[in-house]
Amino acid sequence: MKQVAPTLALLLGLTVFFPWVAPASPGYSLYNPAWGGPALQDELFTPLINPAALAQGKASGFGFALPLNENDAPGQKDFGEEYHLLLNASFGGYALGYQDSTFTHLISGALPLGPYLSLGYSWSWEESSFTDGHYQAGMLLRPGKALSLGAVYRDLPDDPLLEAGLGFRPLWFNDHWGTRLTLDGNIRWIPDQSDFDVSTASITVEVLDGLRLSAGYDHQEETLSLGARFNLRQSETGTSAAVKNSGKELSNSMGYGFFRATRRHTVLERRGSEVIEYDRTGTITSHPRVHRFSQPHLPLETLINDLERFRDDPSVGAILVNGTYLQAPLAYVSELLEAFNRLRLQGTQIFFYFDWADPVAYLLAAAVSDQVFFHPTAVLDLRGFAYSGVYLGQFLQNYGIQIYNYRSHEHKTAGDSLSEAAMTEAEREGWEILLEDLADMYNELLAAARKPHLPKDAEEIVADGPYLTAQGALEAGLIDGILYPDQLQETIFLAAPGTERWRKPDRTRRPPLAWGPEGGALIQVIHGVGPIIPGEAIAGESIGGESFSRAIREARENPFVQGIILRIETGGGAITASDQIAREVSLARAAGKPVVVSMGSIAASGGYYISAPASHIVANPATITGSIGVVAIQADMEALLERFAIGTGTVRTAPKADFGSILRAPSPEEQDLWRAYIDDGYQRFIDIVADSRPLSREEVHQVAQGKVWTGRQALDQGLVDSLGGLSQAERVMAQLLDSSLPLRSIHTVPGNTRFDLNQALGVAGGGGSSSLGRNSLAGLSPARIPPVRLGPGRPLSRELAETLAELQLLAALEGAPLYLMPYGVPGVTSPR
Repeated sequence: MKQVAPTLALLLGLTVFFPWVAPASPGYSLYNPAWGGPALQDELFTPLINPAALAQGKASGFGFALPLNENDAPGQKDFGEEYHLLLNASFGGYALGYQDSTFTHLISGALPLGPYLSLGYSWSWEESSFTDGHYQAGMLLRPGKALSLGAVYRDLPDDPLLEAGLGFRPLWFNDHWGTRLTLDGNIRWIPDQSDFDVSTASITVEVLDGLRLSAGYDHQEETLSLGARFNLRQSETGTSAAVKNSGKELSNSMGYGFFRATRRHTVLERRGSEVIEYDRTGTITSHPRVHRFSQPHLPLETLINDLERFRDDPSVGAILVNGTYLQAPLAYVSELLEAFNRLRLQGTQIFFYFDWADPVAYLLAAAVSDQVFFHPTAVLDLRGFAYSGVYLGQFLQNYGIQIYNYRSHEHKTAGDSLSEAAMTEAEREGWEILLEDLADMYNELLAAARKPHLPKDAEEIVADGPYLTAQGALEAGLIDGILYPDQLQETIFLAAPGTERWRKPDRTRRPPLAWGPEGGALIQVIHGVGPIIPGEAIAGESIGGESFSRAIREARENPFVQGIILRIETGGGAITASDQIAREVSLARAAGKPVVVSMGSIAASGGYYISAPASHIVANPATITGSIGVVAIQADMEALLERFAIGTGTVRTAPKADFGSILRAPSPEEQDLWRAYIDDGYQRFIDIVADSRPLSREEVHQVAQGKVWTGRQALDQGLVDSLGGLSQAERVMAQLLDSSLPLRSIHTVPGNTRFDLNQALGVAGGGGSSSLGRNSLAGLSPARIPPVRLGPGRPLSRELAETLAELQLLAALEGAPLYLMPYGVPGVTSPR
């Protein structure tokens, strides 16, 4: 209710300054009072009764209305002499009426003002007399499940009329009958008269799903009106009539049809009778699509929302997921598990089908499905996790290039691929600790999911992979059957009793029938994806110090936003940009707005730096985080230039004016300067974490030193507060805001957008920038390198691609010190 006061103030201002006027609208003469007044009507006839209700979204669609009799003589009026057409959307609509050889037009609009209140207007005119039309303006306020208040000014400036209505649901507290019994009362006031007159009253009862019976009484006309409406999935038909003279006379009989843009439940939907063939798969990312022609991917939120919509659809009895192209980091499995399990709890059966199975997609299928089926030629790429690196240190030295790797600690290995000749013991130790924990998680989930079917321990099953034949996977107890696609329907109908209809997913929305806001407090979810760079970012590809900080600042200054969730998906980047973002996080908390971090597959080094000042940090168990440390790379090409007899010359105004130049080796004094700078960055990192977390500086130092942790290891070390995904972050935020209602959220991906004509036209081709300027790092994260797949095997030259990407990243940041870690583990931070 905190937002109601400013909203009402705005409404009062509009009533003073807005010319409230209204028309005799097309179709208004056919409208039946039994269907409610300005507080109740929110479906087909909404633009005619109260256009403010268009913002509710239930009126969207196309409909028509026709008279059924004239003066008690059915058929006396020829078909086509009178009709009315309505086209509605949540933001406005158009209506056309034809009566007595005259066309009447109406255009309408609606504006939601927060979760409780909306305003609306319309303009109507006859024939071509647009400028001689009339206004209608209305307001709708629904503060809770029981009450609805509506008011409309009509017929001004000629015949001013104010109509106000009250809707009441006396059984709002009952889950079944809460929306099925509705009472409605309305009053009218004409400015030339001093008294308010009771105009109409109605009652509506939904006796069966989709079958509504209504009765209304017009006090002024002294008539009783009756109405009936019947719904199919996305269509509705209704009829009504007015009764006079103690039931001896019928008038104003009409019928209508309504084709909805949304869905409504119907008695014809047989519970659990349908199987959904879910084919909306692809590479899953944690952020929404930036624009229509951005790099194609499947946002995690979209998949979860689809599952929630299936859960709310009583006709869905089973779902078949084609998992062949479903790819995701291991960390997302826990978030998807939660969404699928909510669906299974109500009895919906889940099936998966593959003709090639990514190990993470297969793990999800094994954990949530009733049965897993393979194509006869399918391959299961199950073989554990590995990290392989390419080390160019000796190679570059052979050509006269010396790489100086300034790092805070030996475990800070982001630059090792350029400075070392082989993997160091510190790097090997770090990866062993990390990958062993990830493998344990995978094996634990696999054992729990397939335990009755596995002939031996999950660890041994994984060690025996990959399974290059479907028969091999079947014998290992990893799948339940081998089928061709044409055999799926019959098999699933038998496996899921009661199902009889097979269909693609219906992605139309099913709006809530309950009044009041759909959720409680408004929060902003800000997505950060890719390397952290100075300045502006490319949305969905990098995190810009300026653009991301600005998004946090705008959310902090927005009076309607009560909390901020940061969804972090980065291995770090520039120190200054990371510190700039962390500063905004601290300012948001100081302003009284809680900030909750939801870590995706990776939130390490600079990613952890910007997370540390948050009110609460949520990590997935398989999130890669930590890597608290600093690294900087400097190249010395002096020997290379001498080898090819390339001369150089330098003019200085001070002894160290060319500090950092690649044309000469750094002096011992300059190397000491670098090390002091790196240490200062490390100490600042330690301070930020110690000041924000319940850890001392010494405790932070013990878990820092560049060491990398999984999410569940980080929880044990005190680096994060709880395990889970974005839904867990929302639950934490609700607790911090003391909100009992589900949160409402706005999702943003800060940064500039980039239009790629090749992607828009579906043409293969490059999309990167040819420049490697400081602020043009789009797509340089090794975790975002598109793989080249040859059949079921591993992507071609991924190690070389990752090394190239790291070279580009370091070059683009011009050797600046970085909060960065080596990331891009196939099957962990990115699909294999």
